[in-house]
Amino acid sequence: LSQSALGRHASAPTAESSSSSLTTSRPPSGDLAHAESDVLSLRRPLVERLRKTASVMVDCATASVDALAASDIFCSAAEGERDEVRTIRQLIHRVQELTAERDEALEKVAQLQKTVSSQEAASGVEGAVRTENAALRAENANMFTLLEENSELRARVETLQLQLECRPFTEDEEP
Repeated sequence: LSQSALGRHASAPTAESSSSSLTTSRPPSGDLAHAESDVLSLRRPLVERLRKTASVMVDCATASVDALAASDIFCSAAEGERDEVRTIRQLIHRVQELTAERDEALEKVAQLQKTVSSQEAASGVEGAVRTENAALRAENANMFTLLEENSELRARVETLQLQLECRPFTEDEEP
């Protein structure tokens, strides 16, 4: 409806107003602006809610659905009830946040337990590798001793071969 139609509707007499005094139910003639302001005052909460809703919807990209639902623009109760409803919604929102935090914490605990178990398995493998490395180090340290012994044995073999070559043969022995 247009503003003029609303004004005519507000200034039109009703069945109730015909039985009561006419001065209280309709504005005096020529006071159409007063009637329109009364109509506008009836619509003002709705207009304000729509305006606030539009401004909030612009910001909705950054706000969560729970935060929007907990805001006062979606509540049409009386002021005291609105505070109670807002408190309840905020508490529900906080419970949802805490539940989400708990779920995230449980996931982290599960991941850490998997990590610890894999590290324990790896430590068992690492223990075997460390033992093998220690044995290889000991063997490697013995390698120089073995090389010295090997060179000593070769020198002794050469010495014995030279002694055999230089020694005169007897008739019993064959070369």
